[in-house]
Amino acid sequence: MKNKKLLSIIIPTHNSEKTIIECLSSIYCQLNENIEVIVIDDGSTDKTVNVVKNKFSKFNVYCQNCKGVGAARNLGISLAQGQYIWFVDSDDSIAVNAISLDFLNILRKDYDLIIFGFSKNKDGNSSLVKFEESFSFKNNWHDNFENVFSNTALNPLWNKIYNKEIIKKSNTVFGAFRSGEDALFNYKIIPYTHRIYVSSKVLYNYNLFVNSSYKKAWNENLRTNNLERLSILYKLINSFDINTNNCILNSELNETLLGEEINIFKKYKGEINLKKYSYEMNSLLKDYNIYLRKTLNKQSIKGLVVRSKVLSYLFIKICKGR
Repeated sequence: MKNKKLLSIIIPTHNSEKTIIECLSSIYCQLNENIEVIVIDDGSTDKTVNVVKNKFSKFNVYCQNCKGVGAARNLGISLAQGQYIWFVDSDDSIAVNAISLDFLNILRKDYDLIIFGFSKNKDGNSSLVKFEESFSFKNNWHDNFENVFSNTALNPLWNKIYNKEIIKKSNTVFGAFRSGEDALFNYKIIPYTHRIYVSSKVLYNYNLFVNSSYKKAWNENLRTNNLERLSILYKLINSFDINTNNCILNSELNETLLGEEINIFKKYKGEINLKKYSYEMNSLLKDYNIYLRKTLNKQSIKGLVVRSKVLSYLFIKICKGR
C-alpha cells in the first residue's frame, strides 16, 4: 500500500510537450516527501508522455484514451493518496516557493477548502489577482461569498486546494461539459465546505493565450451547458441567502453571453447574414430572459457596451420589459 501524502497534485495533459516541461519543473524543484504528482495523459499523439517519463521519473504517469480532461481529473482523484488535491493545468506553473513550510502547516490544519492568489500572464504582461490579507472562516458563506469571489476567483480549479474527503462526501465528479466544467465542479462542492482558509499569497501562474476561445470549434451543447451551470450557480447563491443581483452572478452572466455571441459566429464560420444573426440573437434573448431579468443591473451593462453593442441592445430591451 502506498504511503499517505499530504498533497496530491493532479495534472491532465493532451499534446502538451511544448508547455509541460515548464509546468512540471516548477513543481519538481519544490517536491518533498509530503507531496505526490499524478500526470494523466489523455491520448497525446506528440511526445508528452516520453518527456514526462524521461525528465520527471519521480512523478506518477497514467494514460487514458482520449476521454477528456474531466475524465482525466476523475482518474487522478481516484488514484490520489493525498489528504488534499491541487489541480494544475499543463500549460501553467506554480509560483516559486509556493510549497513552503507555511504552506504545509496550513494544509495540516484540516481545512475543507484553501483559496489563494495567482498571476495572470497575457501577451508578456502579468497582473496579480490576490487577497489583501489572509483570513479564515467557518460556516459563514453568507457574509464571505462576495468578498472571497468578487475578483474572478470562483470558477478556476487551480487557485484552490480541495480536501479530498469533501470531494468524496459531496460525490462531486467532473462531467462531460465542454464549457464551464471547472466552474460547475466548484458550484457543486462549495456548499459542502465549512472550514475555509483564504491566503493572500500568490501560488499559481496562469497563462492566458490570446484568442484561444476563438480558435475552438462551434459547441452545439454550449447553450444547454451554460443554462444548467447558471441554474446551479443561482441556486448556490440563493442557498446562502444572498441577493442574486450581485457582482459575481452579474459577471458570470456577462461572460456567458459574450461567449454565446462568439459561438454564434463559429456556428456559421463567420459567414452570417443579418437575418440569421437576428434569429440567433432573439433565441439567445429568449433562453436567457429569466437570468437577464433577475441579475443584470446598470453596472453590468458597461462591460457589455465595450465588448458587444448587440448584447447591450438586448439588455436594454429586457430592462424595458421589467
